[in-house]
This record gives sequence, C-alpha cells and structure tokens, in this order.
Amino acid sequence: KSILRFIVISTAVIIIAGLNIIGDTDVSHVFAWFFIRLLMSLVFGAIHIYIFFTIINVYYPKMLAKKLERLRYTPRVNPKTGNTMKLLSEEEEDVYLEEGMQAEENVFSVDYDVWIDEETEDTIVEKYQGHLRVEECDNCGFQTLKLKKEEVVMGEEDQGEEVLQHFECSYCGRTVTQNVSLHRENEGAVSKHVSKTLSHNVLYNIRLEIHTEEDGVEHYDFQTIPMAKAFLDEYSKRLVRKKREEETT
Repeated sequence: KSILRFIVISTAVIIIAGLNIIGDTDVSHVFAWFFIRLLMSLVFGAIHIYIFFTIINVYYPKMLAKKLERLRYTPRVNPKTGNTMKLLSEEEEDVYLEEGMQAEENVFSVDYDVWIDEETEDTIVEKYQGHLRVEECDNCGFQTLKLKKEEVVMGEEDQGEEVLQHFECSYCGRTVTQNVSLHRENEGAVSKHVSKTLSHNVLYNIRLEIHTEEDGVEHYDFQTIPMAKAFLDEYSKRLVRKKREEETT
C-alpha cells in the first residue's frame, strides 16, 4: 500500500507540474492566468489522489479479500500422491486437531482448515486468523489467553491510579494479572506505552454479552462493527451445527 500511495502522489505532482507548463510561452506574462492555471492543476491533482486513494483503501482490500478467500477454498493437491484433497467440515476436522487448537477455535482467535486425501488419509492443517484478537498463552502456547476483567485501583500517592487486567487461558486455565500505571505526569508516555504493549483485547469499542444455559454469560469485545458481525455470523453457524449434532445423537 505504501508503494501505491507513493506512486499516486508522485503522479499527482507530475499532473500539477504538467498543467502549469501548458501554454507557458503564450501566457507567461498574464498574471491572473497563472493563478487560474495553478488552481486548476491543484484541483485535478486532488481529484486524482481522491479517486486512486478510494480505490486503494476501499476497493482494493475487498478485491484482495475475495481473492484470498477463493484461494483458501481452492482444493489442495496431495504433494505425495497428486490426489485432490477434500476440505473437512467443522464437525469432521476436530478429529485431526489438537485440543488446544479446538480451544482456539472455540474462542474464535484462530480458524483451522483441514484437508484430507481420502485415499491415503494424509492431512494438511492450515491456520488462519480468527475474528477475535486473543493473546498467546506462554504456558500452553495457544492463542487462548483472554481478558476476563479490568479494575482501576489507587496506587501510591506519587503513582496515581493503576489498572489491573486479569487474563485467563481458556485451555490450560493459567491466569495472568497485568498492572498498568496511570501516572498523570507521564500521561502521554503511558498512552503510547499502552498502545504498544497492552493486549489488543482492552482497546475495544463494542462489547457483546451472550447468555447460554451451559456457560452462563460470555463477553466478547471487538474494535469494529464488521468484526462483531462476522463473529455473530460464525457463532450462529456453530450453534446450528451443534444443534444438528445433538438431534442426530
């Protein structure tokens, strides 16, 4: 993207310079025309930047996402036998995933695809980023360390307030508490430090509460509405699949 932006801006500068050169020998002594021509060139340059930046920031990511999704579900070929492999469903793939991998899928931090060669039973497991940003647990190594609770406490007099963040691994059960100082004198430095070092789980704008009979109340936090919508779609699909499994058993 940075290279594309550089090309667009460079092209706009060339357009502005080119339009200012046109007719220079004929109107070089007309003072008013100089400003008219400069204004017109700036307008054309701005239009050029707006159009191409819209393409880069809006249409290009959508096209890229569609292309990546198409590549993701393109049938794989077993490198050993040359056989076309089959993509397993969510219910079928659990047999080939470790318990930690299944835990990652349950918290929507990672999504796994399992391809199988039905003739030889060779499998390929591919890992994709899920809908939620969840930290990796340093105990079990899976992305299952979720923020459970935050609380603001008063520190020492010269330290001001502090935020205690309580994390829990949904797979191995490990709990981690992180202490963040909110010293008023270093407010700017703290904000920059928080944005770089804290888990993305605490920088949310949207929180969903899902009430179930089995698990009680579950909280899920998101940064944007599209992320929340994608999560709800995936969550609904899993509920439907689970209900079908219960009906068949």
